[in-house]
Amino acid sequence: MSDVNTQQVHPAIKVWRDKPLKSFLNILKATRERRERKSEVTSLPFVIFYEPTSFCNLKCPSCPTGTGMLDRPKERVDPEQFKATVDALADKVFVLYMYNWGEPLLHKEFSKLVKYATSKGIVVKTSSNLSIKLNDDQLKDIVESGLQQIKVGIDGATPEVHEQYRRRSDLDLVHRNVRTIADFKKQLNSATPEISVAYHVFAHNESEIEEFKKQMPALGVNSFGPSPSWLPPDGSVSAPKDPRFDMYKIANNTISGLRSQGDELKPCGWLYYATVINPGGSISPCCGVASESYDYGELPVEGGAAKVDDEFRAVWKGKKYAASRKLFTSKERLQKWSAKNLHDLHPDGMAFSQLSTKSSLICADCPIPHTLERWTGELEEIYKLYRHETKRCLRSLNLIGATVNGIKTIILRSALRQQ
Repeated sequence: MSDVNTQQVHPAIKVWRDKPLKSFLNILKATRERRERKSEVTSLPFVIFYEPTSFCNLKCPSCPTGTGMLDRPKERVDPEQFKATVDALADKVFVLYMYNWGEPLLHKEFSKLVKYATSKGIVVKTSSNLSIKLNDDQLKDIVESGLQQIKVGIDGATPEVHEQYRRRSDLDLVHRNVRTIADFKKQLNSATPEISVAYHVFAHNESEIEEFKKQMPALGVNSFGPSPSWLPPDGSVSAPKDPRFDMYKIANNTISGLRSQGDELKPCGWLYYATVINPGGSISPCCGVASESYDYGELPVEGGAAKVDDEFRAVWKGKKYAASRKLFTSKERLQKWSAKNLHDLHPDGMAFSQLSTKSSLICADCPIPHTLERWTGELEEIYKLYRHETKRCLRSLNLIGATVNGIKTIILRSALRQQ
């Protein structure tokens, strides 16, 4: 979402067109409460992970789901609960990530769920292995759903190399699905979904990176490139030689930067800006929580949007979230948290270690400290889109649009500055 053509309305802006002013004021309030290190908050998150399934068709060795070790029930989200949750949170949420531990396209109503969330003014993104037999109607539905982005993992230029990590994946099928989505985009004159492909680099596939790069344009991919990745704990896949793709080096550099902030380290952005809702309705404080025993609460199965709204607020403003935010509220607590968590990451990047230990508060033993500032970047992207839209309205002499979007831009800029 970073490259914006100022002569056209960006697809995300079209989705957010009817977003009320209170949505932007909520972001401003959230950044202020984070800056003030509030443990009890009045704002709500503006980003949500809400995945459709907690299971996958592949057996990737770095993933608890792929190894069968994920400490969560295998579930599909109930469409009515999903809709009730969207209805309850739509006036605050800007971006919905429909993935985490599972393969989202294994939910038969995936496109309908995306379409519903998009109709409520929420930008939806997903990530898929796309090694699923989908007919043309299903792939067309994905394009017509309003999905903003689909991120695909392709880890080889040949089937043999790709399958060394993406176990059980059919590269020809993946290519076919990507190409068909791109073709439907052209037929329907649709700018979305943006197709992004990440090539997770390991020792065994470094030699195929250049060939992979040659293949992607012909498939209609919008963006692609090599990407660092976590290594499996069993040693079945080795680290790449190129240090640019060393996930641990990159994460540890980020952690070193956080550590250097000392007593000025800001509270984790997850605790103010984003949350995770699992298919069965349980709520995790971040995307790195592999065990359901660490979740902070649960949404009701029945009762509609009003009931969901009440229960979500109760969890978000409840004791476990407050206790997690308190970890950053005083110098003594901050120093203790930093000493415990801001060390070099273990090879266990996908949090397998959680599955054998039971901490009372997962944030006290943070599994992904390098992501503390992740949502600052999301806020910057939202701000940039509104800044460009304001300029576009001015160029087209749309003074009403320029004024309305200008106010929103000022609020977002204020939110960024006061973090």
